[in-house]
Amino acid sequence: MARKYTKEELIEILQQRANELGRSPQKSEVKQAGIIARRFGSFKKGLEAAGLSPHKNGYTKEKLIEIVQQKAKELGRPPRMHEFKQANSVIHRFGSYKEGLKAAGLIPNSYTKEQLIEILKKRAEELGRTPRSREINRKNASFS
Repeated sequence: MARKYTKEELIEILQQRANELGRSPQKSEVKQAGIIARRFGSFKKGLEAAGLSPHKNGYTKEKLIEIVQQKAKELGRPPRMHEFKQANSVIHRFGSYKEGLKAAGLIPNSYTKEQLIEILKKRAEELGRTPRSREINRKNASFS
């Protein structure tokens, strides 16, 4: 005979699975997904009842901060958007990529437009021509 779950037990199952994954679980990641869908009207409504985001990316702010910090540790600097697949989730959760980096305790590139123009002018003067993109060291915002 199939086990009967209370709504509270199903909510607990969803929250526990979210803690394990670091994000809201997908149907395929919860053994009781069918029961949850029947009990709450849909799996999405079950997630909402558990206080979890039914969004596609499903990452919590805490998990995204952890991911950003780990990537920064690997690179030795704050990651750029194209360097990890959860960048769009960071934007979605924090409002902007820059705010996501700040939340992770990282300092995003803080050069002003005017500062960058001055750096380019100085390098152009040194070279006697406009610097090529490969001559720009993007890691340190300086020139090779």
